[in-house]
Amino acid sequence: MIYILIFLIALTGYASESTLLARQPDTLAANRAKQPKPERRKYTPDPHVDPAVWNMLSPYFLPENSKEKAILDKIFMRRDALESFEQLFKAGFQVRRRPDDKVIVARHPKLKNRLVKMYMDASPQTEWDIWMRRVEGANAIRDAIKRHGYENLFKVPKKWIYPLPPSESSLNEQGVPRKRFVLVVEDMKILKKKKNYRAYRKKITTKHLDAIHDLITSYGLIDSVYAFNIPFCKDGKIAFVDTEWALRNEPAPVEKLQKRLRPSMRTYWDELCKK
Repeated sequence: MIYILIFLIALTGYASESTLLARQPDTLAANRAKQPKPERRKYTPDPHVDPAVWNMLSPYFLPENSKEKAILDKIFMRRDALESFEQLFKAGFQVRRRPDDKVIVARHPKLKNRLVKMYMDASPQTEWDIWMRRVEGANAIRDAIKRHGYENLFKVPKKWIYPLPPSESSLNEQGVPRKRFVLVVEDMKILKKKKNYRAYRKKITTKHLDAIHDLITSYGLIDSVYAFNIPFCKDGKIAFVDTEWALRNEPAPVEKLQKRLRPSMRTYWDELCKK
């Protein structure tokens, strides 16, 4: 009898332990859920940016809850990334060297399907107005494509302005005014230069040209007459990537597109432009 009692006590203890172990994963998951998530940096007005400019740009900011913003916050935690190409490389950006006053198009391994456009601190160029025009232009062209039913032919990258983390000083260590904003752009997977020109000669149809002419002339897309500004993409669509010069009240030099077309399409484009 004593042996049976000992056995039952041991069995009860084992069952209790098994139940406890079985419940541990649920308990751990619950504890993880209760742990506060790391706070994302919210946009606060940069003291070195005119409040009127900040308010004007804020509708175009990269969403605060986006994963891209969290990544960029970490990348630009040190505000010296735009001081030199060496610092830009240290921050992880993949970019070709360009003159300091030119816009830089960069990739970063942590930013999937995104490009970052920026000016170095040494550039005399004021960047915020350029970024704003590009975002507004992209939105306008996207709406026009949808309005005309051209979605099967064209696309436009989504674009957002990212305010760099505020710095204590408006100048860097060399006494040069720091840049305050960069542009984040959806990667359209465009074809490389030679492949794009080849696609213009082989794949362009009268349907393409009718639609391109319609958009260029109706919406003042004066810089979308060059094949490198409206390149073919890997998915077969044409992307309007240069969106800064949209809605311009001046004639577009439409003849510039001719030289990238095959003879029959060149003739068609010429007749189209004369109408």
